[in-house]
Amino acid sequence: KSAAQEFFDRLLDQSRKIAGVQSAALSSVGVLTGNMWAGGVRVPGYVPQRNEPNNNFNNVSPDYFRTLRIPLLAGRDFTLEDRQGAPDVVIVNQQFVTHYWPGQNALGRKIRPNGRDAEIVGVVKTAKYQQLKEDPQITLYFPLAQRWSGALTLDVRTGANATRMIARLENLVRGLDSKLTVNAATTLVEQRDAGISRERLLAFLSTFMGFLAATLVAIGLYGLIAYAVVRRTGEIGIRLALGARPRDICWLFVQESLVLAGLGLAVGVPLAYVCSRVLKTLVFGVSPHDPPALIAGVVLLMLVAAVSALVPSWRGSRLDPMRALRYE
Repeated sequence: KSAAQEFFDRLLDQSRKIAGVQSAALSSVGVLTGNMWAGGVRVPGYVPQRNEPNNNFNNVSPDYFRTLRIPLLAGRDFTLEDRQGAPDVVIVNQQFVTHYWPGQNALGRKIRPNGRDAEIVGVVKTAKYQQLKEDPQITLYFPLAQRWSGALTLDVRTGANATRMIARLENLVRGLDSKLTVNAATTLVEQRDAGISRERLLAFLSTFMGFLAATLVAIGLYGLIAYAVVRRTGEIGIRLALGARPRDICWLFVQESLVLAGLGLAVGVPLAYVCSRVLKTLVFGVSPHDPPALIAGVVLLMLVAAVSALVPSWRGSRLDPMRALRYE
């Protein structure tokens, strides 16, 4: 083994012994880093088409899928037996199987990635490769011991405090070789948040603007209903004198507020549905055509309209009938 291989072997072994480490593995490409290593793959019986997708490669050690919690759908994980001198093996993701052998079993098949024959021994669930917003990517995983990579990422799963664990791992690296420095140390949560920072900002601005719009709607409806109550004071007096209950007066004006809100929604909902296509590229994890969100927005706006009308209508329902009848 080279000095680099011996160093990373010791790093992996020592990191697994740190208190709080549940599992650890090495990989040539870190997840959600924006990096990609792609290569050619010859698949027997498959005729390449135009605009073939990339075949992404990653060299990983045993326990990589358990550490990253990528489910193994069929076959087996890599073991220490998958080393130099042993038959070349590869694990592919579900997207690979869907693209090359849709609806078929891939286990045991031979493919030729980068000019070397390898047998498929496992199939894992398709996971994010470069970034959260990417479409499903074809990914092939090779045993690190069979296809060594110089620069590696140490992936660690822990139930302990992440900041303290990173400090311990950095101390471990310095203890193994004082000349080395850690290029970057972060958590998947931080990488995830960095990858959707624009979407988070957009969500915050959208929420703020929505709250502001709802506030303006409430103020506008409040003023309109309050003005209507004043203008119809005589009518309110007549209704009360004829036996109308205060809640009937309240419902009269709340109903008018709901009608106004309903007219606005009749125009706004179709317009929002059409405009949501423009926002498709600006959202992540949700569909721009999200019926539950749309229904929740409609219900919320109707509640705002009802509450906005309650205060002025309640004041109108408390009027003295005789004074209301003399009001001009």
